[in-house]
Amino acid sequence: MTVASAGSIAGMDNPLVTVVIPAYNAERTLVECLSSVCDQQYRNIEIIVIDDGSTDDTAHIAQTYAESDGRVYVIHKSNAGPGAARNDGLRMAQGKYLQFVDADDVLEPSAIVTTVEIAECTQADLVSFDFMLLSNGCAVSRSGAVPQAYPKVKQSSGVECLRQIYSGHLGYFSWAFLYRLDTVHAFEMEYPEDVHLLEDMFMLNRLLRHDLNVAYCDKQLYGYHNNARSISHASGSARAMQGLKVVTAVEHMCTPDDLQLYAQSAVPVLLYLDSLLPMGSRNHRLLRAEARRMASIAGIGKLERRVLLRLALTSTGVIDVIRRMRNRS
Repeated sequence: MTVASAGSIAGMDNPLVTVVIPAYNAERTLVECLSSVCDQQYRNIEIIVIDDGSTDDTAHIAQTYAESDGRVYVIHKSNAGPGAARNDGLRMAQGKYLQFVDADDVLEPSAIVTTVEIAECTQADLVSFDFMLLSNGCAVSRSGAVPQAYPKVKQSSGVECLRQIYSGHLGYFSWAFLYRLDTVHAFEMEYPEDVHLLEDMFMLNRLLRHDLNVAYCDKQLYGYHNNARSISHASGSARAMQGLKVVTAVEHMCTPDDLQLYAQSAVPVLLYLDSLLPMGSRNHRLLRAEARRMASIAGIGKLERRVLLRLALTSTGVIDVIRRMRNRS
């Protein structure tokens, strides 16, 4: 692993914020991403780009920014996945606060100044904020990523924040929070490195079960690109089964009080994992059985209509017929 930087971070009265950007083959989007971070109204930031073994022009783009902006640091490493990349950023972070940004996404200019002000005023451990869902550069309905409206609460415990995720008001997105770094270290926040899917889900479920103060900001401060080329959309049996490992691990974290609500949120996740499997995979039976089991725990009447329909189509095999027809056309 090698580190490349340009200059030192200028000290300011405002607390330092570390921005960690994991990047793998992100040459198409990294310029827009880095520009949005470098152009933040809040200036006292350090930007750590983790080049996770990219084979395209990602490293050169990041290095160019490091040479022109002394706040940018670039870590070059062998490919190990998004969890390992974020862990590397966590270990290097020097700020009072921490913000993750995915390399194909953007921050609104006022994002960091807004969340830091809230964190300082409320002494929050985490600040949750809303986002825009972008498709082909245009804003689309947020419900494409999170089914329910952003929470109306201003502050809550960590467990209540988890319930906001389970009930579909928030998503399993690491980038959707500003974190107080000493809280992150105190509770040994870390991403699993043996899975390359749903690692955010695992980390947030571990972290938010601690005694935390979470503040909320209903402003859309982040642009999330629904990118079909992203690793989170890549198919494959191994990745689907890694996802199942996370879903099962989180179930074991649940208390009797939140298991039903978690199960409600787990059904669409399991159906998504099933969609990643190749046609004819033996693992379809396992994932579909898990989806039905979770639906039983949740209570069929608690599931959204679209989830119920997808569950029915999947369980009966109709979804397989539809996929075969699409593949032939």
